[in-house]
Amino acid sequence: MEEDTEETEETNDSEINVKIREISREVIKVTETSKDYRIKYSNGDIYEGEIDEKTNLKDGWGIYYFINGEKYEGFFEDDIIESMGKYYFLGDHTYEGEWYQGKK
Repeated sequence: MEEDTEETEETNDSEINVKIREISREVIKVTETSKDYRIKYSNGDIYEGEIDEKTNLKDGWGIYYFINGEKYEGFFEDDIIESMGKYYFLGDHTYEGEWYQGKK
């Protein structure tokens, strides 16, 4: 089921705060222990993965597709890249390892 939402997320893009608004959310997979969602954002980014249904934040395993072609696969905690994950940069460079509060 797809639904509109009014939530926003602030990011820092070249030291300019940009508001990214969630434009749609749908359940794409349900298991006995979790649900996976696809969330589309106003800037073209897409997240597919787990959400904490109490806080409504990215939490658990997920994949974040950036509109510029980069991608992150790994864990999130409270909407932030956290723990183990792999980031695919443009130009075929990757980083795989530990993340802490969104930083490698």
